[in-house]
Amino acid sequence: MVVSPVSLAVIRLTIQHRLMWLDSRADIGMVKQLSAPAGSAIIFTEALTHGTLPWKGVQQRRSILYKYSPGPMASCERAVDEDLGARLQEFTPQQQSLLKPPYSPRRFSVSL
Repeated sequence: MVVSPVSLAVIRLTIQHRLMWLDSRADIGMVKQLSAPAGSAIIFTEALTHGTLPWKGVQQRRSILYKYSPGPMASCERAVDEDLGARLQEFTPQQQSLLKPPYSPRRFSVSL
């Protein structure tokens, strides 16, 4: 089945319009608390809307952020919003590197 971009836009707008009328405090069954034994990993795409519940453990919570985008799909640095640099200034250099989109400045070079 082929869906045109126009059809996808209409579907998206329809869903957004309907979601605007939902009570944001109502439980509509879309939030799931995932739990796993110590040492386990829960992996999800960054495109998934996600958040965290309050941390109640005595130890520090650890997270790993791994960004991957296949070469043909990765945006190059030139495709990033012009004001991204200004918006990142409030963060530490380490935080800035985590918030940048996935790309490689040497993606098109070949080493022999």
